Amino acid sequence: MFLEDSFFEELCYFTQEAQDFLKNLVFKGDLNFIGPRPALYNQTELISERKRLGISILKPGITGWAQVNGRDKISEKKKIDLDCYYLKNKSFKL
Repeated sequence: MFLEDSFFEELCYFTQEAQDFLKNLVFKGDLNFIGPRPALYNQTELISERKRLGISILKPGITGWAQVNGRDKISEKKKIDLDCYYLKNKSFKL
């Protein structure tokens, strides 16, 4: 039985992107495995909303609740809502 091509595409994307994050996680301790993904420099609205809502106190992560629930297919507003949910409900079960 063959796996879907999309699975391999996602795996390759994760592997390439995660290499830089893993370096920071392992060597510097700047990242968690789970936490809001770091915002890009040009995502000023996302950055300011995270600060306003207290989400910025969380250590960024390799993956987060917003990424599990849509990654780049959801709006910044939805990402903020999901990051806020994670902030209020973070646990090992989540």
